[in-house]
Amino acid sequence: MVQNRNVTKYWCIVQGVIAVKCGLQVKILRMIKLFFTFNVWCFVAIQLRLMREMRESIIAGCFPEFVQRFFVTLFPSRNYPAWAVDALNSVNIRLQLEDFKECSVAE
Repeated sequence: MVQNRNVTKYWCIVQGVIAVKCGLQVKILRMIKLFFTFNVWCFVAIQLRLMREMRESIIAGCFPEFVQRFFVTLFPSRNYPAWAVDALNSVNIRLQLEDFKECSVAE
């Protein structure tokens, strides 16, 4: 009988440890899911803002200036990738201009 109580006691301890570990794993998995959900939401918010600014610049008639400002923000040293320069040159947007006019977009 004593031996049976010890087995039961140890079995309860083992189950308790497993339950604690499983609970911790569930909490960690929930935190990871929340982290990735937040990151996806931030990415979507950034993309939506970018699309809104692009649309407003097209309506205002200053899309080339928007592209120039965008590339200057991405590449402050103005070392643009050749493929981007070629692609934009094909649609008459010049990135290599030293001075580009600023365009005010109504907010």
